[in-house]
Amino acid sequence: MLKVAVYSLTSCQGCLMNIVMALGSAVERLAKLVDVEYFKLVKEIYSDEEIVPVNIAFIEGAAVCEKDVKKLKAIRDNCRILVALGTCASTGGVGYYGSRRAKDFKEPKIVRYIEGEPLSSIVYVDYELRGCPVTFSEFMETLSKLIKGIIPRPIDYHVCMECKEKGIPCLLDRGIPCLGPITMGGCGAPCPSIGIPCYGCRGPALETDFDNYVNMLREKGISLQRIIESIEVFMGRKAREWREKYGNIY
Repeated sequence: MLKVAVYSLTSCQGCLMNIVMALGSAVERLAKLVDVEYFKLVKEIYSDEEIVPVNIAFIEGAAVCEKDVKKLKAIRDNCRILVALGTCASTGGVGYYGSRRAKDFKEPKIVRYIEGEPLSSIVYVDYELRGCPVTFSEFMETLSKLIKGIIPRPIDYHVCMECKEKGIPCLLDRGIPCLGPITMGGCGAPCPSIGIPCYGCRGPALETDFDNYVNMLREKGISLQRIIESIEVFMGRKAREWREKYGNIY
């Protein structure tokens, strides 16, 4: 039976909490599928300082300090397959955004922070499981495929496609700043379905034509400033690239 571990770097642990809360009686099902060597809040027999050899390691959070980087590298050295669990692990997320503003705060430097990065900037990542938080169904589907020796294919469509499939009226047409055209799908578009604009919590889509998106916003009279303030939260390096390219118009 394959050995699995689920770890956290700097994060809110929302992905772990969402999975744990959904597990319920499925804990027994999980135990039948794999040997869970470490999973905080489910099975914790090792300290956070100890990394155990496993077949599959899921890692939540971004690397924003030297301790995170050291832990991440140790996990990579002790697993066969590494999965970035959640948007923070995949894009840097809030950690990427926040750490670049940490220099503006004058607080005691108990821990020396670095600029937050997605896991793939530091080690090789076999698969990125997006979401803020990750859904239990996607976590179990990914785990099931990995157990069978299948590396899942990343989702290659935008949130907009899910809106169209469900017949959800486009919020951009109403002048509401929505990130659906540049955000990776797979969530089922729950926010637009109740009139709330997509705020990009699943990170950038694999293929994003930001130039076309900017032109679309201009045509609809939507403030680009409002968009850039939103994309910086979850889009990581892509947000920085877009700001650098379009900085003169914000």
